[in-house]
Amino acid sequence: MERAIQKTLPIVYQRVNADFVHYSDYILRSSTIKALHYHNKVEIGICLSGKGITQVSDKTYYFKQGDVQTIPSGVAHLSASLQGEQSRWIWVSFSPLEVLKKAGITDPESVMKLSDNTKIFCGIFDKDKYPNLTRSIEYVIECVKRDPKDVQGIAFAVGSYLVECSKITSENNQVNEYINKNQTSVSVLNDYISENLDDNLALSENNLAKRLNVSIATLNRLFISQTGYPPKTFIMRSRMATAEWLLTSSNLSIIDVSLRVGYSDTSGFNRIFKRFFNLTPYQYRKKFKK
Repeated sequence: MERAIQKTLPIVYQRVNADFVHYSDYILRSSTIKALHYHNKVEIGICLSGKGITQVSDKTYYFKQGDVQTIPSGVAHLSASLQGEQSRWIWVSFSPLEVLKKAGITDPESVMKLSDNTKIFCGIFDKDKYPNLTRSIEYVIECVKRDPKDVQGIAFAVGSYLVECSKITSENNQVNEYINKNQTSVSVLNDYISENLDDNLALSENNLAKRLNVSIATLNRLFISQTGYPPKTFIMRSRMATAEWLLTSSNLSIIDVSLRVGYSDTSGFNRIFKRFFNLTPYQYRKKFKK
């Protein structure tokens, strides 16, 4: 079973949807798994019964009743029960950025710090080894199950979960299997990308590789291993996240938002934005701007 999972390629990219939180009570059976997949949201969960195996990027975990799962957005993964068995999971997926903004937390620095994908704990973990993390995950699940429209309550629970993740990764950088020894370099590059979203030349693969003094092939490998995306996709998603924030927290025109995130062709910006959020920028602003 483990060998089969490790050979499952290619990754299947799931479509993005605009819902900020999703709850699933799921019976997971053993089956022939065809491909890894990823979500555009953070996915947390708890195993209520059964045993199985989960592949997260290039690492294999065996899970049992009571174990918890935490997967950052964009990380390739899959799960299955052991052959001939079934397990039951509750999963909740959400966009930290959307949850915090819906709760009225719109300060850019605070939002981006809390929703930093590199600080999200990653993998399957024993509840007894990480009791605080387990409690924070259970709290999010409880809030969503009780009332999926309670934005303030869910935001508080999600905030507690994000803080707990940040504590763990700060105390021991090695504990997050998804962040490797090159993270510092990529983090610096992430800052550079955020500051230059309107400059296509600055964000070319050639220029980014030069800034890290690596080849383009190595640049792609580092980004995929540490963020879940190749540079071009990571940049596009950063642009869309920034555009979303500008549309709902500023009075900039859609043309100005488009230019701020590197799209001189507004029609192209509208097309890509709709692919991510299932709404045009105008429709998204009308629906979500307070």
